[in-house]
Amino acid sequence: MSISLDYPDRLSKSAYRDSVASLGMNWRHVYEEKGWDTEVGKAFFVGSIPAPFLVGRDGQIAAWGEDLRGEKLAASIEKALGAGQ
Repeated sequence: MSISLDYPDRLSKSAYRDSVASLGMNWRHVYEEKGWDTEVGKAFFVGSIPAPFLVGRDGQIAAWGEDLRGEKLAASIEKALGAGQ
């Protein structure tokens, strides 16, 4: 899923949709035209770009933020996949 943090004076909704389509980005996109004040961004505590989230096999968020950067990434993925179980 991607959440646009743009404002309509910088990027119109139609320009955003055109860009998504032309780049072939076939996942869910949210563009509320509210920049950092987006409701979806707040709900997921988005505080940086990119804001990484790892979704587990059960569809729930298994890890986010610093646990998905650098050396912690592999361990977070293994844990989410239930490695060794």
